[in-house]
Formats: sequence, C-alpha cells, structure tokens
Amino acid sequence: MSKRDEPPYFDKVADADIFFFKYYDLDKNEMRYLGHEIVKQNAVCKDFIPICRKLAKFPSDEPLVLYEEIRPTMIEPLDIEWSLKKAELGCGDIIVCEKAYSEEKRKTLANERVTSWYDFVRNKVTITFKDYANPKEEGFPLVLSKKTFYDRVGSLVGQEINFPGNRLRFYAHSRDQNCPRSKPLKRGENGETTLQTMISSYYDKATEILYYEKLDITVEDMEKLKQLTVLWQNYDGTFGRTISVALPAESTAGDMMEEISKKVELKGTKEVRMFFEFRSKIDKVIDPSECIRSYSDSDYQTLIAEEVPEDARTGEPGREMAMVHYESSMGMASTHGTPFLMFVREGETFGELKKRVRERLNIAEKLFKTWRFAVNVNHRLQKVDDGMLRCYFFIYLFIFFNLMGCKVGLLVYMCV
Repeated sequence: MSKRDEPPYFDKVADADIFFFKYYDLDKNEMRYLGHEIVKQNAVCKDFIPICRKLAKFPSDEPLVLYEEIRPTMIEPLDIEWSLKKAELGCGDIIVCEKAYSEEKRKTLANERVTSWYDFVRNKVTITFKDYANPKEEGFPLVLSKKTFYDRVGSLVGQEINFPGNRLRFYAHSRDQNCPRSKPLKRGENGETTLQTMISSYYDKATEILYYEKLDITVEDMEKLKQLTVLWQNYDGTFGRTISVALPAESTAGDMMEEISKKVELKGTKEVRMFFEFRSKIDKVIDPSECIRSYSDSDYQTLIAEEVPEDARTGEPGREMAMVHYESSMGMASTHGTPFLMFVREGETFGELKKRVRERLNIAEKLFKTWRFAVNVNHRLQKVDDGMLRCYFFIYLFIFFNLMGCKVGLLVYMCV
C-alpha cells in the first residue's frame, strides 16, 4: 500500500489486484465492511477464505460462504475451486462472506443468506401497525420488505403484540378519512398476498399504516367463510360502527342478524333488521329467511343494519315506509344521505307523521317548521296539508324544506 495515509491511493503490485471485503452477519441481520487486501492474479477463490477470517477475526477453521457483489441488485455465489480468471474477478471487485449455516438454521433467520438481505434493502418500507379496534392509538413501526408474505407479516406483528400471527387480519388505511378501510385485506390462496399488494393502492414514500384485527379463528379459516361488511345505523339515521360478519355460505339473513346483535348494544326491541342501500335509497328490505350466499360487499350497494324501533312493534295496523334525503335544484331532483325505515300507522295524519319524523331525526323545532309535505304524482309535487290522512295509493311522498334557494328534504316511498 502507498505510504500516503489518505485512501484510496494504492501502489500497483505486479500480477496482483486489490479486492474489498464485506461480512454479512446472519444473526444480527447486518452488513459490515472488513477492509481490503492485495491478492495475486493466479489465486483461486478459496484463497479469499483465510483473508476473510483474518479481517473478521474469526477462528482459522470457521466455514464461510463467498459471494461477489457485482452491483447491489446482482449478488452471485462464488465457486471456491474456480480461479480468479474463470470467475472473472479483477481489481476493485467486492467479495462478501457469511458463515456457512445449515439450511435448518437459515430458515429461522430474518434473511436466509446475503442475497436475501440485499433484496430486503432494495424493498424495505416502514409500516406503522395500529389496532383496528383502537385506530386512534399511536401504534408501532416495523421495517419490512415489500415482498414479505401476508402470513409472515402476521407472524412479525404477532410477536410484537404477543398474539398468534395466524389470527391477525389486516386492513388498509384511508388517507382521506384517516381511519381503517371497511373491507379487510385478503390473505389469498396459500397466503401468497405480499406486503406490496397490501399497500400498493395507498403507497406513500414517507410511511405506511396498516391496521390489525384480532380474530377468534385463523385468517385461513375465516376466508373460507362468507364475509360481509355491515354498517350499523343509529335510530336518528346516523351511522355508528362498521361490523364485519363471517358465517358459512349456507347461513340465513336471520343468522346474520343474530350475529350482529352480539356485536352491538341493543336497548329497545332487541331485534335487528337489515336492508340494502343503493344510491341513497333503500333497494331491498331483507327477509330473515333468505340465504346469504348471494350477498357480497359492493362499492355500489351497501348493507345496513339497525335495531327495529319500538313503534314498529306496537301491533297497530300500518306499514313500513322508507325515507331518503332529497334535493331539488333547477328542476332536477336527486337523493343523497342515509335512508331509513319509518312505520306509518293506518289513518295517521301527515301532521302526526311529521312530528314523529322530527323526534326521530332530532331536528330543531324552529328549523322543522320550515318543512312542507308534498306528494309526487306523475313526477309532480302536490302540496299536502297536515290534517290530511295518509293515503296508501300514493307511491311517493316528498318532505322538503327551503335551504339556500334549493329544495332539500326527505323523499318517502313505500316499501313493497
């Protein structure tokens, strides 16, 4: 080496080349630079082994495995019997060594060999894991490879929270609402789903968030069941929580309602009913005897559950009506918001109905006085007085009030 103290100045040695050496610690999962050495050009690859032992301060009989780092994305194992010429090694090349562990021991390590470590470095990402039941809590970070499989992610998270990893189900993060998405991430057949797939739709270079849910059974067994997401609706029409239900595909809607009743607090009739919502209107009220095999989570249709109100179980003659928020502007009408069911008693006046609607939606009396009733006949609104009796032959009924120049209110229609 040159007498100069400042690298990288080296004296040229005839018929010899300089090589740089690294050591990958399989146990600590870290790379360490060992140093450099001048090696004769007529040497063979196994001559690197004593050099690595000396630089790493290993015993003289420590078995090692050698690799050439061609570039960070290309790491090739070296045949120790080959000459440097046959291995195409020359001045400035990088040799990486690791301990020669058995295959059984390698399987217990974070990375089985140095090639896996380089792949990890290229694909590593920091994920913050939060409890799905308590999404506001801070959570904890883990540095993982985007190629990590679903089951391995579950295992590593399970070690952090002291819970069986095969019973952890994951949810993606909604950046718009800053909360977990309602639908769980699929493990996939044989657990082939990777972390890249789990975060790809919502990838952020800074950090990622995933939510874990603790299950009573394994994720594999859970995905064999019919899984549905239900929105729980409060009495006043506001949404409560999102409920995940998993049952055999042959189960009935009644079985599903019973399962939902175990996950919510029922105060009144202690009965649950469900309906499908489509474009802010009730598309179908579900019969408890129906089979749930045909049900599915959809971006266009939402499954909503609620407790049956006490006024619907009084035994009085009447029928259920569905109410939907309605807006009219420039002669165009549209529905929005959350629909709900309302029991209308036989012979009930519109004034009485209007009073019960106000009580259910908890609308201020001053604001509610601006509301008017009208019936939609042949797509035309006709005013209705409070004293009029509700007529069953009216298919559509509009309740609306004036707000900022627009007609906004509730569209009420019969459930048939």
